[in-house]
Amino acid sequence: MAAYPTRRDDPLAEKRRKAIAWSEEGEVSSPDLFTWVHHPDFLRNDCLEQARRDQESSASGPVKIPTLDRFEPPTRFHTAELFPVRGSGSQAVLSAAKFLLGVSSSLDGESLRRCSGFWVGWDEETKTGLVLTSAWLIRTKDAPSGVWSGGQEYAPHAHVTVHLLNGTSAKGDLVYYQPHYDIAFLNVENI
Repeated sequence: MAAYPTRRDDPLAEKRRKAIAWSEEGEVSSPDLFTWVHHPDFLRNDCLEQARRDQESSASGPVKIPTLDRFEPPTRFHTAELFPVRGSGSQAVLSAAKFLLGVSSSLDGESLRRCSGFWVGWDEETKTGLVLTSAWLIRTKDAPSGVWSGGQEYAPHAHVTVHLLNGTSAKGDLVYYQPHYDIAFLNVENI
């Protein structure tokens, strides 16, 4: 009686035993490579077209999915009963729009970046405002393979211009920037 070697004797014994059992179960069918290699006519357009027609005729119709039968627009604000909500939403957007502004930066006379920001603070006595924007505004070099790999370079001394809604612009002074969170705070005086 021949016994299979134990695991202590041969760590691959169990795999060999399974491979032998699998090969004894039956032949494994492999693709008919003769058709592909020795009959280039098999790849002719008419042969491929016939194969496509055969597949389409044997396939059932399109799948009926209940969620596809009923289409609704992505928003419900087009319905008459929600027009008042739409109006108040528009008012909210318009009231928030007065806090948005454009911000641009330059370094040694060369334009660097342009992005948006919004007012987060205002001192009435000194007429000074605090703007929240992206630290991307003062980034001079992007990371070679991704933000988290590092390698970005920032120019905290870059000239920053804040573009106000009335068409005027003011100088912005960088107060703080945090590359990890991609935020920057600017101080804007004499507005």
